[in-house]
Amino acid sequence: MSATVPPELLAALVPDAAVLVDAGSGQVRGFNAAATQLFGSALQQDRAMSLLIGAENRRALADLLALPVEAVARRLPLRLETGAPAGLSPRAMLRVGAAHAGLRLWQFEELGRPERHDPLHLRIFDAMPHAMLVVDHQARVLAGNAAALELFALDPQALRGRRIDQLGWLHLDDQGCPRVFDAGMLHEMLAAPAAPGQPRGSRQLCLPERDGRPERWLDLSATSVALLPGLPTTSHVCALVDISERVRAERHRQQADRLLARFMQLSPGAPFAVELDGEPARLRFTIISPGLCRAFGRDERELAEPDFRVLPHVHAQDRDALAQAMREAALHRTDFHHEFRLLHPVRGPVWHEARATIEIDAAGRPGAYGYLLDISARKRAEQQLEALHVVLEQRVSERTAELEAKHREMERFTYSVSHDLKAPLRGLDGYSRLLLTEKCEQLDDEGRLFVDNIRQAARQMSQLIEDLLAYSRVERLRPTLVPIPLRSLIDQALAELDDSLSSHAAEIRIDTGTLSVQGERRGLLLVLRNLLDNAIKFRRPDRPCQITITARPLEAPGGGTELTIADNGIGFDMRYHDRIFEIFQRLHRVEDYPGTGIGLAIVRKAMERMNGRIHARAEPGRGATFVLEFPPAAGSIGAPVP
Repeated sequence: MSATVPPELLAALVPDAAVLVDAGSGQVRGFNAAATQLFGSALQQDRAMSLLIGAENRRALADLLALPVEAVARRLPLRLETGAPAGLSPRAMLRVGAAHAGLRLWQFEELGRPERHDPLHLRIFDAMPHAMLVVDHQARVLAGNAAALELFALDPQALRGRRIDQLGWLHLDDQGCPRVFDAGMLHEMLAAPAAPGQPRGSRQLCLPERDGRPERWLDLSATSVALLPGLPTTSHVCALVDISERVRAERHRQQADRLLARFMQLSPGAPFAVELDGEPARLRFTIISPGLCRAFGRDERELAEPDFRVLPHVHAQDRDALAQAMREAALHRTDFHHEFRLLHPVRGPVWHEARATIEIDAAGRPGAYGYLLDISARKRAEQQLEALHVVLEQRVSERTAELEAKHREMERFTYSVSHDLKAPLRGLDGYSRLLLTEKCEQLDDEGRLFVDNIRQAARQMSQLIEDLLAYSRVERLRPTLVPIPLRSLIDQALAELDDSLSSHAAEIRIDTGTLSVQGERRGLLLVLRNLLDNAIKFRRPDRPCQITITARPLEAPGGGTELTIADNGIGFDMRYHDRIFEIFQRLHRVEDYPGTGIGLAIVRKAMERMNGRIHARAEPGRGATFVLEFPPAAGSIGAPVP
């Protein structure tokens, strides 16, 4: 430093706040504009420089000035006695140069301006993932990192110098009422003693939704620190962690807990969780619902006692089975389902149904999670149903005995019809035949006509009796159903009607393949004979009789076989479809088409006894088609009645 250079010029050449001080007297000899901005009006020519330094730092300043020349590069953090511009810390880092020409250059680097800090610290501060604020003792923001700028949507100039109660965040008090977070709350946080450098507590704060930005929840922790060693701890570092996701998750969990509690309260059953780690005798509940308390007749406190066990409250006759069922479920990790009686202190033994699933917790211990359901009403209904079943069985036995008695009575009636009624008819027919053969010359034409009518009526009466007997036998039939090849059955029926078919030159067409039907052979022959006889009887006189017999598997669910017998006879009106299958019902006069009106009733009854059905399609003058449907599976519904 040259003595010929004016002191103020030398001070102006230094970029930091710089003051030229007399090395002997310690008085100010010159300073630059940065020093004027830092010290204000307190910095004056010829004033003692030590008066501008805080009292607690003056001893350290004297030690610094007494150092030899080779130590002049050392710096001293200190507090300035004067104020500083708003928002800046009144602190500085002092570096004193070597004496030259009786003067020393004092350089002051301001603390509190981020741009004045070490760039590495600034980069670390700015790169922190959470929002960070540095505030002074008046709770004014000195600096904020990039995350803080994004959080509050402010630029650095707008954030710096703003009080924390102007940041728009809220704190919920103990009653849940929102309050603006201010300096008083910050000082409350910092009032509690804490280890150096450790947070003095935390607060959850809320940034309400605004300007399209969603609501944000923050966890604030703060500590008082010295930015550099030796500085007074009058600044505070606030760390803000965004816990919005955690708060929302907690809200969802609380809502789920409330819904679960409501569900458990309203559930007709009794949700529970029980430990399965160990012997069933040591079973105890880990989740207790109001329904579970009702089931045991005890309050939640009793059920939650460490020494409470489940099995002693189970009926003695059900304990072993319940313990074994739960042991098996725990061993094989299968769902649990069991019915047992709980010993209620007021209601006594009460039937319950337990259903549960087995889960393994984080420690590898099995547990059962399910519910209990009071099934006492169902058990009473089952007991009543069982009693009714016994009564019904008794009634069925009595009814069966009555039916057997009626069957025996029907057998006697059938025997009477077969012998007692037919005997007079045989006598009537025999005597009328003798009258015609031996007394024919004594009868005139009218007499012979009368005798012929008597014989015809006797034969018709005999046929009617035979048909009634056949209907009675079918009614009493309890066939054993077996597979029967259709073709051999049809051939046998045709052979029995061969004379009638030949006399009327009937043309028979058969297409049944190798199909079989489930039925009883005697009943099936009766059905085929009646249907074939009707096809011949109700033929048209102007054309040969044609009969077509076909069969096919049924496509309906369950399968089965369909047998169709179609003719080209006189047909009938479909309005009378149901009537033709009723007993004694005829669509034509007996003089035109002889018969008793029982044949199709016998056919329907025989099909019903073989679990089949019959229906018909027809058109007057264009023939009739009878469709027989047989069941798919063989089955026995009893033995034939003799």
